[in-house]
Amino acid sequence: MPFGSNPNENLYNMHKNFVYKAANVKTAAGSEIGKSVMIGTNTAISKGVKINASVLGNNCKISPDVTITESHIGNNVTIGMGCSFSRCILTDGTIWDDSAPQIGKLIMNGEVHPIQPPIEGAEDTDSEQGTDFDEIDDDASDEEPGVCGLQDVDFNTFSSEVMESLSRGFRQNVATENLVLEINSSKFAYNMTFKEVTIGISKAVLNIPLKIHPEFYEEFTPRIQWEKMKEVIIKLKTLLAHYITTSESQMDMIQALEEYANDNIHFRPMLMKALHLLYDEDILPEEAILRWHMSPSLYEAGGELRVMVKQLIDWLETPDSDSDE
Repeated sequence: MPFGSNPNENLYNMHKNFVYKAANVKTAAGSEIGKSVMIGTNTAISKGVKINASVLGNNCKISPDVTITESHIGNNVTIGMGCSFSRCILTDGTIWDDSAPQIGKLIMNGEVHPIQPPIEGAEDTDSEQGTDFDEIDDDASDEEPGVCGLQDVDFNTFSSEVMESLSRGFRQNVATENLVLEINSSKFAYNMTFKEVTIGISKAVLNIPLKIHPEFYEEFTPRIQWEKMKEVIIKLKTLLAHYITTSESQMDMIQALEEYANDNIHFRPMLMKALHLLYDEDILPEEAILRWHMSPSLYEAGGELRVMVKQLIDWLETPDSDSDE
């Protein structure tokens, strides 16, 4: 049964099991087209391909032994042999040949971004009832006096994804704009606030040396530990500058560093060096560091940490400190 609402659009023929094929679709012997599948014009399906509950666009080339389930494949997409997709979206023009199974991913311009799965039993009431964001923010501040220490499941998942993105970006020299795209994708997927994004990024940067060097604690001297930490901060400073742009985000970052030092004794001697480096790289201004130092601490080691950075504070408070060594 052919159908099409616009003469300029593809005309599809309906087959059994709700399979719709446009003109010039080529399906090789040995391929399996399951239920609820739509295939665009001039798309070629090779032998051994299995497709179920998916949409394939026009002019796609699907190599042998590919599995596609509950996914959307855009136009002009080329998929290499043995690839597997479940609940994925491949945007127009994607060329993909990584045979590692992809589950719940958005693949765009060669980059992979997570797609948040729906929460079972959750109801979307925003469109019906609206959301009072001011009220939510006020309630949250009453329950949690600090900006750090967030234990929400979504925040922890978001932080893990940011950690993976940044550690991979550091090792593979991924462009800053691509890392920003990945982080923003996770931000929207988990509905993170700007404060939570700042905290997640700040702590991820500090954790990268430990992830890359499992021997960080046992084999590295304090001097080498700082060299590794400094290397990460310098390499990701452009990304940090992209997100740390307001006085609020600057304070969020400093308090995230403080909480990290409170929870990780090895980082405490590096806190002053980290603040100084972020100041030198124009990520944190003098005013933010001094304001943090004068503010009361939310953490057990807060007093100790403020004493440990006193040398930097004295230097910042000295007139013309920018010209001093």
